[in-house]
Amino acid sequence: MTRLHHILPLALLVVALSSCDHATIYSEVRDLPLDGWQADSALCFDVNLSDTASAYDIIVYVRHTDNYPYQNMWLIVEHDYLQTLVADSTMTPQHVSVVDTIEFYLADQRGRWLGNGAGSTHEMPVLFADNYHFPADSVHHFAIRHAMRETSLRGVTNVGLRVSRND
Repeated sequence: MTRLHHILPLALLVVALSSCDHATIYSEVRDLPLDGWQADSALCFDVNLSDTASAYDIIVYVRHTDNYPYQNMWLIVEHDYLQTLVADSTMTPQHVSVVDTIEFYLADQRGRWLGNGAGSTHEMPVLFADNYHFPADSVHHFAIRHAMRETSLRGVTNVGLRVSRND
């Protein structure tokens, strides 16, 4: 019992210190159905941002199992926001949409999973944008969907988005 008294406070301290990330301003994870991620199913993340002067890193997290059938993954990331334009002393909100396609590897050439993981679950952080300056004080809507050949992509359990201030 005394050993547990020594280990428990240490474990709680490690968890508390690792969760103190002041640079992260947004972090959310979306769960996917066990029967597969449908190609027409976008995972949506809304980032409310008011500081356009700072630089940010935007990271997409993909969590998958050993059942994921490919070495790589293609994602389509759509970023929508409202930007106010000023012309002739008139302020006009304009909808802006930027679509980007990213490819990244989840396994090396020998089939060994990359990223972090334990057992049959693995997580790959993918740097989507670094040192990015958000162009507008707005709610920034990110929609992520896969662009793989299969309509229903199996083996992917979660997708997350993290935005951190790059100080």
